[in-house]
This record gives sequence, structure tokens and C-alpha cells, in this order.
Amino acid sequence: MAFRPQFAYAPAPEGFRDEDFIYVFSGANTPVLASGVAPGQMVLDVSLPLEKGPEYRIRSSEVIDPSGLGGYRFRDAFGTLISEDKAFVPAVLGFEPSPGCISLEPELVCPGGSALMVDVMNLS
Repeated sequence: MAFRPQFAYAPAPEGFRDEDFIYVFSGANTPVLASGVAPGQMVLDVSLPLEKGPEYRIRSSEVIDPSGLGGYRFRDAFGTLISEDKAFVPAVLGFEPSPGCISLEPELVCPGGSALMVDVMNLS
């Protein structure tokens, strides 16, 4: 099922157009995600860089954690926690498994060339 926002987003400004763009961060392109995290330990400030260019409007996210042991908390390009508290959210509770996705409403506006940040914790 393709992503469909719960509410309509405003149209792109005149002279611009929205384009679908999918970023995939895994152990293949983000080495720290390939390393194991010991039970109860955490890895902070994992950078998820965005390409240079126009701003990005992130409207959904998906976390796939086959182990089911990871907890996550994301910060936007300005360092603000996306979740309402500082707790690590287990993937099985806070993020739907593939092929689902979580809508981000309102959308996250990130400048081109910026990065999202994620903290990862082994919750076992």
C-alpha cells in the first residue's frame, strides 16, 4: 500500500513541485547501524544525512528492526526531539513493520544538506 497522508498538505510554492523521494538508512550505508548494541547500551547521535539541494518535507517514516530489540528516538534537522518525551520507542510499538509507515503530521521541514539524528538503544 502506498503512503497516503491523513490530511492534505498545502501545494508546493509557485515554481516548485513535490517529488517523492525515499531515503534508506541501513548497515550498508550507515555503518553504526550494522554494529551490534549490547543489552542496555545505547548509541547516540547517529547522523542520517540528507542530500544538498532544496528543502525536504518529510511526511512519513518507517523503522524495520528484525530483532525487535531496538528502541529509537529521532531528532529533526534542528535537534528537536520528534517524540513528545525522551524515552526510546520500541520499533514494534512506535513504528509499523514493513510495508507500513508512520505519517508525520505536521511534516518535518529540513534544509537540503542537513541531517536527521537518531539515538538507538538495545532494550533487552
